[in-house]
Amino acid sequence: MNYLTLYHGSFNKTKVKIKNGSLFIGCTRSANRYDGICATQDKEIAKRYGEYLHSYRIPIKEIAN
Repeated sequence: MNYLTLYHGSFNKTKVKIKNGSLFIGCTRSANRYDGICATQDKEIAKRYGEYLHSYRIPIKEIAN
């Protein structure tokens, strides 16, 4: 199975668990309005959003196109 690794920057030490439909690719200010997290493939961009860097391996077949 092929995976895509995404990164999420956070001030929370605890990694957020992804629920179905709660991940946003690309960080935007309004992402939390929809009860989701923002994520990007670029570690450097994700690091700008907090002290902690969390990574997620998402099966490519589960990503909407």
